[in-house]
Amino acid sequence: MATPSEKLADALEALHELQTNGSVAIRSADLSRTHRERLVQNGFLEEVIKGWYVPARLDETRGESTAWYASFWQFCAAYLNHLKGDVWCLSPEQSIALHTENMGLYIINGGHRHLLNLICEDQFNRGNRCPTQRES
Repeated sequence: MATPSEKLADALEALHELQTNGSVAIRSADLSRTHRERLVQNGFLEEVIKGWYVPARLDETRGESTAWYASFWQFCAAYLNHLKGDVWCLSPEQSIALHTENMGLYIINGGHRHLLNLICEDQFNRGNRCPTQRES
């Protein structure tokens, strides 16, 4: 029978494989439930919105935003690609915010990060808010 350390090592190996393939936004479906729960419990993954995670650093305080700033736009791109395919773009206002490095598009509440609604456009949705939270 595997020890808890060996089980955590297996989960970390699965996370490492995702990161090696360039994943910043990690969906629940990308990891087994056991690996995901083990990684969250030990501080290696942090849930951003329901079903979506980012790798966390053990040396950061819960709710620290440094790693989030570093991965925000990659996370948004992966999330929107999953929802919309490749037929979306940011609104002009949010594109300008990106180019001027104004990254204030999320809030932290009680140590949890929450995306504000991004405004993006696709061929069917001109200037409306893209869903940035999983529908219940």
